Amino acid sequence: MNKRAALQQPKRIEYVRRGLGRIELRRFDPARDSFDALTTMLHRAFARLGAMGLNCTCVDQSAAVTRSRATRGDCYVAVCDGRIVGTMTLYAPDQESSCDLYRHGEVASMRQFGVEPAWQARGIGTLLLAFADHWAATRGYAELALDTPQPAAHLIAFYRGHGFRIVDFMRFDGKRYDSAILSKPAVAARTSRNMVTAPRTAAPADCPRSVRRQRSMRDPSNKRVEGLKKQMVRPRPGMMFRGMLKVVLIAIAASQILTTAFTVLARQIDAGLSPQIISVFGFVTCGLISMWLQADARRAFGFAKEKGFVAATRDGQPGPRIAADCPRRWLVVLHMELNPAAATP
Repeated sequence: MNKRAALQQPKRIEYVRRGLGRIELRRFDPARDSFDALTTMLHRAFARLGAMGLNCTCVDQSAAVTRSRATRGDCYVAVCDGRIVGTMTLYAPDQESSCDLYRHGEVASMRQFGVEPAWQARGIGTLLLAFADHWAATRGYAELALDTPQPAAHLIAFYRGHGFRIVDFMRFDGKRYDSAILSKPAVAARTSRNMVTAPRTAAPADCPRSVRRQRSMRDPSNKRVEGLKKQMVRPRPGMMFRGMLKVVLIAIAASQILTTAFTVLARQIDAGLSPQIISVFGFVTCGLISMWLQADARRAFGFAKEKGFVAATRDGQPGPRIAADCPRRWLVVLHMELNPAAATP
């Protein structure tokens, strides 16, 4: 593990919420916590994804795998009355990961994240995410990243509601689904109004580079941090022109077909049909098809973005990424070409 992640050991946190009792958030302690119990809880937390046919590691992993993943990072647990009700493992940059973002030197990641089903929708997940955000920021990382199955729209919506945005899609080895990679700027802050927590842990005296990073992160002019934050669409020259050209060509082609059919049928009824009527029909049809096509593209893009099929661009890349299995993908692309700013997360 990265040295700066290992040097800082935060004190335990207690979270009090009416109706829930006292939730203690602390590091997993093998001396009093059980990897078997942690594994069983993760199986229950991921059962819904397993029922969706998603072979997530946590669906059926063994206690040995849980131990291995937990000990490679900082494993935290949320505990109520001695029972683990939530967990996450926080990682420093992982050079062995197949995910490019997880290998980035300024990015911390969160994995093996789960909450006991009976305790979901009660703020436990929010507590864990907020602490992970604080953990990453106080260690000088610019971003906090995680991944979730792309078909799990409810999880993508949950993470987006906490400030994460989709930055990539990838398929991890052995998985039958694509994963959405999400990231957010790391911010050190109190995790809850009802939380009692110790003051921010100071950076280690023998790690001045970490101190410089924390100070530079608070400076909005810092180009390195801003570069990571600005993962947005940079419209290429001619993008809108290409989109409009597609609309015009499709509208004209469809209009010609419909106008030809209209002319043949109409002249069977009235051989003396005026050419002006045919021209008006052609112009009106072309306009209506153009409007319909743009509206349909807008709806397709809205659905794709809501369901997590669209990911923001990353630095140095020319445009956003769209999942290969995105429904009506060509319409989503068309909308992005017509409205480049719409793809910005």
